[in-house]
Amino acid sequence: MPATTWMSGLHLEQCPGWHGGDRYHHPVPTREAVRKLKAPAEIKPELRHGFMYLRLGDLRGFEEVMLDFAEDAPELQMLIDTVLEHNVQRLELMCQKWPKEELYWFGDDLGMQTSLAMGAPKWRKYLKPCFMKIFQRWRADGRMVFFHTDGCCWESFQTCRSVACRSSTRSIAPTAWTIW
Repeated sequence: MPATTWMSGLHLEQCPGWHGGDRYHHPVPTREAVRKLKAPAEIKPELRHGFMYLRLGDLRGFEEVMLDFAEDAPELQMLIDTVLEHNVQRLELMCQKWPKEELYWFGDDLGMQTSLAMGAPKWRKYLKPCFMKIFQRWRADGRMVFFHTDGCCWESFQTCRSVACRSSTRSIAPTAWTIW
């Protein structure tokens, strides 16, 4: 069986009928499939909204990825590493394309109605290092980060601020962070 990429199969970006449509499925539904996952060969100089956390759910499905977080499944780290590596490759192309001293809008909806879906300890263990690597690389050449997230994400705010900010935030809206 050939390796699965997250561009094979139908998922949120490719399937217009995903709201309950019977054609929709997650391309990596099992932990066994995670072990065979390969990132898409095509690397574009962009990081779309949902580039890290939401991508995990797009690939595995919300329930499955939440079980992976809850059980500390080794496949979760494998999935995160695959997605992060692909994102870093995209980011390197962006760094070549975008001028220095440029602001870029990053977005990934981390929060639910009352908290982070995976909880603060899992956020710090699994996702903080990813955002740290991405934001620090973008900022290394003097670029600025605008990071947007929805939901209740106060549990991760101090961490994200320390990862993305030069010194402090200039404004905080209930549904988004503006980090300079």
